[in-house]
Amino acid sequence: MISSSIDQDPIQSKANIEDSSESVFRPIRISLDPLGISVLSASDAEKLNLPNEPDFYLRLAIKYGLNKDLQGEPSSDLPKIVLNKVDAEKAWGKSPSDDFVAVHLQSELDWPVSAVCLLAEADLCAVMIRLDKSQDEYAALQKEADARDHRIIGKNQGLFSQNELAPGSWFFSKEGAIVYNGLIEMMRQQYRFRGYDEVISPNLYNLKIFKISGHYQNYSKHMFMLRDGDSGMVLKPMNCPGHYLIYKSKLRSYKDLPLRLAEFGVLHRNELSGALSGLSRCRRFQVDDCHIFCAESQIRDEIMDNLNFVKEVYALFGFEYKFFLSSKPEKYLGDDEVWEKAEGQLKQALDDFGLPWKENPGDGAFYGPKIDIVLYDAFGRAHQCATIQLDFQAAIRFNMMYKADDSEDSPIEALSKEFDGKKGKYFDFEPDEYDSQPFRWEERPLKPGFKRPVIVHRAVLGSIERFISILIEHNLGKWPFWLSPRQVIVIPVSHSFYEYAERVNQALKFNGFHSSVDLSNLRLNKKIRNAQLEQWNYMLIVGKEEAESGMVNVRLRDGSIVGMLNVDDLIDKLEQERQLFPKFRFSDQS
Repeated sequence: MISSSIDQDPIQSKANIEDSSESVFRPIRISLDPLGISVLSASDAEKLNLPNEPDFYLRLAIKYGLNKDLQGEPSSDLPKIVLNKVDAEKAWGKSPSDDFVAVHLQSELDWPVSAVCLLAEADLCAVMIRLDKSQDEYAALQKEADARDHRIIGKNQGLFSQNELAPGSWFFSKEGAIVYNGLIEMMRQQYRFRGYDEVISPNLYNLKIFKISGHYQNYSKHMFMLRDGDSGMVLKPMNCPGHYLIYKSKLRSYKDLPLRLAEFGVLHRNELSGALSGLSRCRRFQVDDCHIFCAESQIRDEIMDNLNFVKEVYALFGFEYKFFLSSKPEKYLGDDEVWEKAEGQLKQALDDFGLPWKENPGDGAFYGPKIDIVLYDAFGRAHQCATIQLDFQAAIRFNMMYKADDSEDSPIEALSKEFDGKKGKYFDFEPDEYDSQPFRWEERPLKPGFKRPVIVHRAVLGSIERFISILIEHNLGKWPFWLSPRQVIVIPVSHSFYEYAERVNQALKFNGFHSSVDLSNLRLNKKIRNAQLEQWNYMLIVGKEEAESGMVNVRLRDGSIVGMLNVDDLIDKLEQERQLFPKFRFSDQS
């Protein structure tokens, strides 16, 4: 597919497109992810806070072989993919200039730019951008971006590490696990309040389940597969099919709906080594995944609840965000009228929610339209984590149904209007390198009095690993108290008060706080400074006066002094600060 080449230096050749002594041209790479963002047109650029400048896009497209209308299809005659200096030399036949950079789009797009994606059927794309900044301004921005790099901050805080024996996967220390599990527990609190059922599904499946779901046909290059005798096996890249089997494990009634199945399952995706980037893109990760099985009449309420869910969670971290409705892609399952109806329901829910939203034509999942929520961090960078997707196809493919209320109408009962309940669609799967035997999937008719559920795929945080990387760079590693792996440190002024300091520390630990005590021989000022650099939320200074009165002298990591507090009163105060959401009381129901 990638056939054309570029003989000029990629940096110097761009300077002729738009003459400006104040502009710098640099190639930037972008990872294509099913839940990520690619810059293909002005509408895609708008999601990344890029200016809508069609003329500039078209000039770049024409000059570099991307014969593509802004809303049309890309040409098969595309420039070669560029990942780094070595790849650039292979692609262009010469070594690029010294100011060539290959950085990740979502972690570095922090200033106004114009861009065009040189699209290729690969996991990475080379993107040429024009920076509307001078060299000095670019250097300052780059310095700030480096200071926010989650890989550096995470290493300095001892949160996670990597080893070449586990490429694409990360090891989380005690402190890192506190953050990781803290995010999951926050979501669990929301699940209990919102009526979700947490489940656990297997990691290893027979390949047939992903052929039935359509993932094998659309996603096989990202799947870890192996052979077990005559059958193919796969490490699950997503939780969906497992949840379908849980749904089918018992007879369901309309009284069971909506059924909300949530899982923090471990997923594996076969990302190219060049696409891996810290916690932002891994081969092993977990997602706050949920599948909601509901009747058509319940779709709006479920979408509204999930939009509020996103709003409440993102407010905890101070994120700004935008909504985008992604409609039917080029390759899709199902009938057009079903897609139109589903898109109409999502539009209505977005309108009713009351916040601005925009359309993103052709970027829906192959099984249904979706709402993508793009959040913006403190540096103005865009990240797509949350998604809400409608699926009318999976219930047919996995023959899911529920006993219906007599008054209920079903949105769709088959893959095609021609299905008469006797002869439906079928797909034949030929033997391949993993499955020795062919097999046929065949559409099954509904039982009398039963209906098909609609499935809502939903994630709020998305990949936990990636969300942690965003939080680190958003807050510069300054964790909110409820999520902090270093909440309280007790600092005795001398050896004479080590015992009292240990007693205070034990009281904090027994109440579930992440605390420690500094028993080093350093001077007091040095201990306090180290605690600030290590991002301890609270520093408790203890000496003679504090030991005699059962008090502590409280300081914050920003240097401000709270003053003397009774230890029990401090614990009560910290307990209130740790409480994320108000406690539900019986009287609240009235």
